[in-house]
Amino acid sequence: MNTKEQRSLIYSCLMGDGGLNKFITKSKGTRYNSLTICHSENQYDYLYYKADLLNKCTVLSKGGVIRDKLTVYKGKKFNQKTVSFTDVNYFSILGERFYINNKRSAKNVLKYIYTDLSLAILFMDDGGIYRRKKKHKDGTQYYLKPSGVLNTQAFSYEDIMLIKEWLLSTYGIVSNVQRHKGKYYIIWLNKDNMYKVWCIIRKYVKLIPSMVYKFDLCVDFYGLE
Repeated sequence: MNTKEQRSLIYSCLMGDGGLNKFITKSKGTRYNSLTICHSENQYDYLYYKADLLNKCTVLSKGGVIRDKLTVYKGKKFNQKTVSFTDVNYFSILGERFYINNKRSAKNVLKYIYTDLSLAILFMDDGGIYRRKKKHKDGTQYYLKPSGVLNTQAFSYEDIMLIKEWLLSTYGIVSNVQRHKGKYYIIWLNKDNMYKVWCIIRKYVKLIPSMVYKFDLCVDFYGLE
């Protein structure tokens, strides 16, 4: 990957499951020292996949450190792993673009995201498929071709509209913005545009068993090749 492709990858990780850790200094104010990505044990293969990609990024001064993490949620314990990459100078620059008023914002970073791999990371992180069933005359059920969703609840409505426009201008993908649970908004794709996404991302999905499982209905209808 060249420098621009590496930057595209890192920003796509931030748009999805990644986050930057910040600290405050007297002289320079808010700074960001590391990128951290976390996944549960059923997606460890995906975490290792992203860690390997990021370890190849020459724009980062250090390799990633993988650690075990135990999370307790609603009284239940969950095994997780994190990978962290430390580079104060580089991530401070990215953090100034990505965080506005301490909130995630797509406004200043979408122009840097353009590769097929970056789209795959976004959908493997926060995308999904809708399973729609119908019945034959004999009562047996079957699935229709899957439509898709990109879970953008972490972003403002204005940012989501920018993401919608970016999907169209960068990848030719037409989408709609829909309200989710009365408060948030998500991006929805009909079956034809989810197929367009699949044609772009499947070469990456096939490398990661947990992602093959996540997009199993696309695999059933369209295959991995």
